[in-house]
Amino acid sequence: MNIIAEIFAKMDNWRNLPKYQLERRADIFFAVYLKAALEAKYNIKIKEEIIPEFPIHKATIDPNNQTHQSVNVDFLAFSEDNKIAFLIELKTDLGSRRKSQDDYLIAAANIGLTKLIQGLIEIFPATKIKRKYFHLFKILEDAGIIELPSHLQPKVFSKNMSGVGALIRKVKIIAPIEQSKVVYIQPTGDGENVINFREFGSLIEGIDDPITQRFVESLKTWSEIKAGNINV
Repeated sequence: MNIIAEIFAKMDNWRNLPKYQLERRADIFFAVYLKAALEAKYNIKIKEEIIPEFPIHKATIDPNNQTHQSVNVDFLAFSEDNKIAFLIELKTDLGSRRKSQDDYLIAAANIGLTKLIQGLIEIFPATKIKRKYFHLFKILEDAGIIELPSHLQPKVFSKNMSGVGALIRKVKIIAPIEQSKVVYIQPTGDGENVINFREFGSLIEGIDDPITQRFVESLKTWSEIKAGNINV
């Protein structure tokens, strides 16, 4: 059995079922090639650090919402020169595009990455998953976007985490990104802020390995035939 072919054949087939969410299964493949696709699309170098499911503090983008809840963008990526942050939303079905989501992504881009990180700092003292948020901050530090207080890590991994709320306030934002850009990866459509599936495939098809080539094949199918429209 060709395992690679079997994986993609199942996604090709199962995406036609009413409750199957292709986006949640295929996102890892898009993630693996995201850096190469963004570099080819925008002719700019992209950092290795890419963050999936980046939380956006609701109160940061909407002053009328004073909770510590968040919404997410599928991926956050950075240009190597620290000038552009890419807020990337993956849609495997255009029917899942929602105006409310478009609106909060635009609001997040307009408010800028510095304030989005400040929103994470606001979430941190209130969340019960502080260690997961610490890992998020650590990726931002590895990317050269922020600098963490030296005593934060031992506090986060101590038994009572005493003092972490005060320490998180000492995070320094050392790379104030100049521009935030919303990008949609979706089956069809064109534009400067859209990478459709056929284009995504064309941007990576020069990568010569079996997984890439089989992924490109599925991308063509997903772009040409809407889920559910295959006549069986």
